[in-house]
Amino acid sequence: MNTALKAEPRLSKKIIRPNQLRNKGIVPGNIYGKHVGSLPVQFTQKDFTVLLAQGSKIVDIDVAGKGKFMASIEHIQRDPVKGKFIHVAFHELMKGEEATVTLPLRFVGEAPGVKEGGVFLAVDQEIDVAGLPSDIPEFIEIDISGLNIGDSIAFSEVKLPPKITLKVSHPEENVVSITMPKKQEEAAPATAVEGEVPAEGAAAPADGSGEKKD
Repeated sequence: MNTALKAEPRLSKKIIRPNQLRNKGIVPGNIYGKHVGSLPVQFTQKDFTVLLAQGSKIVDIDVAGKGKFMASIEHIQRDPVKGKFIHVAFHELMKGEEATVTLPLRFVGEAPGVKEGGVFLAVDQEIDVAGLPSDIPEFIEIDISGLNIGDSIAFSEVKLPPKITLKVSHPEENVVSITMPKKQEEAAPATAVEGEVPAEGAAAPADGSGEKKD
């Protein structure tokens, strides 16, 4: 089930500037697509925060006076200082038409390698997949319960739902791995090698063999 977001058409920048909207707790956004074109919308910071907490990238946007649009969250801009949303771009999805979307990854299970002291390393938290909107799940699950130290799972090995295909540039790359923790090795003290000539200024051997004779 897709998450829902209530929105309103956004007025022209000549009438009200985006910064004025943000100061009122409103987030400006756009829905893009070959059918909708570019539809400027706006919604509250609170509503979008709640939507993100649900974890789905597929959204049913109810735009007052314009109708409902199914879309994927394409790009989110945040204020680097305050963390508030500055702008959100949505990509329109059409029933019966395949779409490529970015879905969050969820890692489940306990890796034996972690229990043994290994380090869990997730290269990415998202994955690009393609499929019909009705077949696209809210997230992709990866079971790590069989991973020991040194084991990994490549993008190409991720188990996808039926009718969903992988869309990544380098499927052979690892998405998750269990690595050996790095330990700082203590430097061993240097020992003299038999027959080695002492460096200039070094102490003479204890048996006096290096003592100068008349």
